Amino acid sequence: MEKYLAAIDVGTTNLKTVIVDTAGNLVSKASREFSNIYNRLGPGWVEQDAGMWWQAACQTSRQALQTAGINPTQIAGIGLTSIRQTIIPVDKNGDPVRNAILWSVKATYPQADWIRENIGPDEVYRITGNTIDPLWGTPSIMHVIQNEPEVNARTFKFAHVEDFILHKLGADDFCESYSMAGCSLIFDLEKLQWNQDLCSRMGIPVEQLPRAVPSGTVVGRVCPKAAEATGFAEGTALVTGGGDIQCGTVGAGVIEAGEAFIVVGTALNTEVCLDKPLFDPEKRALVHPHSEPGKYVMESTLLTGANAYTWFRDTFCPVESDAAKKLNISPYELINSQVTSVPIGANGLIFIPHFVGATCPYWDDTARGVFLGATLATTKADFARAIVEGACLEMRKSLDIVQSLGAAVDQIRLSGGACTEGSPWNRIQADIYGKPVALLKVGETTALGAAMLAGVGAGLFKDVPQAVAQMVKVVKTIEPNMEAHRKYEGLLEIHDAAYRALSAGGVYKKLRTVTAELS
Repeated sequence: MEKYLAAIDVGTTNLKTVIVDTAGNLVSKASREFSNIYNRLGPGWVEQDAGMWWQAACQTSRQALQTAGINPTQIAGIGLTSIRQTIIPVDKNGDPVRNAILWSVKATYPQADWIRENIGPDEVYRITGNTIDPLWGTPSIMHVIQNEPEVNARTFKFAHVEDFILHKLGADDFCESYSMAGCSLIFDLEKLQWNQDLCSRMGIPVEQLPRAVPSGTVVGRVCPKAAEATGFAEGTALVTGGGDIQCGTVGAGVIEAGEAFIVVGTALNTEVCLDKPLFDPEKRALVHPHSEPGKYVMESTLLTGANAYTWFRDTFCPVESDAAKKLNISPYELINSQVTSVPIGANGLIFIPHFVGATCPYWDDTARGVFLGATLATTKADFARAIVEGACLEMRKSLDIVQSLGAAVDQIRLSGGACTEGSPWNRIQADIYGKPVALLKVGETTALGAAMLAGVGAGLFKDVPQAVAQMVKVVKTIEPNMEAHRKYEGLLEIHDAAYRALSAGGVYKKLRTVTAELS
């Protein structure tokens, strides 16, 4: 019988189960959405009920298998990929003992500040490749240990999403990939293990952390209970995929030094493949283990990516949403047409995309979103284009940093829901970056990468390069318009200056203080 591969991809607002064949063709996909729990414990808290993930995994797996119309025994392996930096305290049975704390939490900044003041950003970056920020999950672990003693007493492991779902499926213990563990403030980047000293100083017992293994590792088999719940065949190999961004980098075929990948999802990420860790003396860009064993990625993340587009749709576009329903199209098609109707520069409107804080190159969790340059002539379409340009200008800064450190970038492969064929995001990115951008046959690069790693673990491929050669296809390349690129250079300078002026004036910190007092 022909063999297939499955991937379970847990995102910030939805979970997908994807089935592909060994040529990289998408056979079936099923998804379920879920919602966040905001401010349950006060301002800045973002949580989820982890039970929703398992329920969604069971539902989507059954649906994907039914749609594919294949025998479950034809699935050679199941790869897991998920959002990173999200913490789920679980008991010995693998059941959550509290809500999961999401990567977008801001309420754990006191713990982040403690790390910054008592250990310091230089030491943390040298060991882990990460800057100090609440999003990395380690401050969330510290919060539970320090402030939720009843929860901590019941906590067997501080799991991430990857190992939580793998364990539910039947993994032997709590195992996660290096690429997932590396997105913390306590994982040694070069030794590829939890750093005992950092854990001790932060008060985190190493025995409460999952076992870290390479991506593509078989960590168990689907157990009878999970087989009944999901429809997968008992005994199917369970394989570590890793962090969503690193798996997406594999799914984009970016596995050689100098190749780059940008994904425009809820967040917007840039990944440049490295043969060995390359550190930024100014600690602006991050370094993480790749999901291709033995490789690394230099990463920059914009926490406000396509989610700003979603915010715009939900807040300002009820007319477009209603019209789209009648036309049986996505409301984004109508919003995209507004973007393309506006000239470069959005008629003077600039968007600083820091809705949930600034990461690379500023690393300022007090920063907030700004629209600058609005006049009485500014239109809704100007806002739509400004959002796209503002996000891409921010990522351009990250690309400039990586290249200044000696990592050449010749072509950028794109993925994410905003980068479909015909989307204005593609042209705008090519022009702002001044680089060719390539679109891929399978846009679900995160799930595809996890499935490819499952294929390696299950023995269908000898290694990741063989899987890439067989499963990843470029379908279109967009060359930059260099005249447009030159116009964006001036906007880039203003974009940077606007953030720096607000930061230097203490505006963001004062706003956080006043907001806390008013809430």
